[in-house]
Amino acid sequence: MALKYVYRKLFCNVYIKIKETLQKRRRLAIEKKEHNKEKRGYDPNVIRIAFVNYSGHGSFILFTSVFDQFVTYSNNRLKYMVVKKYRPDIVIFSVFGDKKEIDKFDTPYKIFNTGENVSENAIADDYKQYFDNCVNETKLSVGFDFENTCTSDNYIRYPLGLQCFFRPFFNKDDIKKKLDEFGSRDLKQKFCSLISRHDIRQTRTAMYERLSEIGRIDCPSALFHNDNTLKTEFNDNKCLYLRQYKFNICPENSLTKGYVTEKLWEALYSGCIPIYACGNTEDPEPGIINPDIFIGFNPNNIDDAVVKEVKLLNENERLLKSWWEKPIFCDTAVDKIYEILQKYNKKMYEIIENVIQEKQAKNIK
Repeated sequence: MALKYVYRKLFCNVYIKIKETLQKRRRLAIEKKEHNKEKRGYDPNVIRIAFVNYSGHGSFILFTSVFDQFVTYSNNRLKYMVVKKYRPDIVIFSVFGDKKEIDKFDTPYKIFNTGENVSENAIADDYKQYFDNCVNETKLSVGFDFENTCTSDNYIRYPLGLQCFFRPFFNKDDIKKKLDEFGSRDLKQKFCSLISRHDIRQTRTAMYERLSEIGRIDCPSALFHNDNTLKTEFNDNKCLYLRQYKFNICPENSLTKGYVTEKLWEALYSGCIPIYACGNTEDPEPGIINPDIFIGFNPNNIDDAVVKEVKLLNENERLLKSWWEKPIFCDTAVDKIYEILQKYNKKMYEIIENVIQEKQAKNIK
């Protein structure tokens, strides 16, 4: 019986090894095919962009929209293409992989962008290797840290929340128009929602438990899952789903000053009162978001006064209505956002112009 178990285990190990080897060969064959395809299609007049250590395509839009705008300004004389590895002119990388990948590319035009917290409070240890925002390895670094804590000339604070709602090419009128869309006045039939896959840093569970004493909290994601309608009725449109609710529990995954993602913005856009926490809860986006428009809390010590405030607002329609009579944004919001976008555009355009000039100089030779 013991010998049979040994043989079975040996067979499984051999099978797994063969499977891994075949998968590796298949992956290398695909990479080689793509490399040869990119090599054959190489055009020295086209700017080649590679995205490295990205987990999805969402953040690509932030950068490709700038290139699209540059194409328009150049009357379509400029062309660009996204490549994987072969001779990129510009490499844009994030945190979903080894930092050493940066050094594998010869181009001096490297850009770092993170949608994740990279401080010591990061939810994944792998993210912490990017704690310095890669300012010494890049021409441009885009992150969450406030610029008084990360003072490098090539660093810009353009956090994920802003990236999701304000494209780099927006002018002041575009920004104002977008801000005016916030605060859906749809009739709120339901109490509260919480949309999250996890609570690794324990920023959500305590508040969920306290507010569950007031009413049902719908959770359409993995954490406390009890609702399927985000997918079945709203086609994973988070903002549309949130419009049903008076409140949204939406603290950040981890609490670091400056780390403000889309969570607060989406709740405000949908007309929910955000029940929110971050590393600087008292004023998450200074000069942009009115700090009195959400209910802040400390995940490590839920204040009874916070729970009481939620209960009063939930039970009193007049109080709930008066809450939204407050401005969502500061008077300086348009100018503050525009300043960030202009800084970003200026840096990006400098990089693009330098790449173009270098490619033109090589072509002349």
